[in-house]
Amino acid sequence: MKGVDKVLLISVAILLVVGLGMVYSASGVMALKKHGDTFYFFKKQLLWVVIGLFAMAAAMRIGVPTWNRLALPLLGVTGLLLVAVLIPGVGAEVNGSRRW
Repeated sequence: MKGVDKVLLISVAILLVVGLGMVYSASGVMALKKHGDTFYFFKKQLLWVVIGLFAMAAAMRIGVPTWNRLALPLLGVTGLLLVAVLIPGVGAEVNGSRRW
């Protein structure tokens, strides 16, 4: 892991652990009532943490020049996706807010 910022990785790890703790703390009772398992939402969040860590590892392998070249196209795609939720039938409206 040459060139990896250890402080950044430790910060990410701390945020992940604290975030998982918050998910469990905030949803344990509701998960037990609705799904019979206090860890239901925790497990779902943990799955996304693992997927995110794999994505982070893959992104770390891509060089800075490649990211610089892809920055504007990725920004354009992101902007199009943000506008896409405003198209009727594409995004869902919940309590006055549009989302996927």
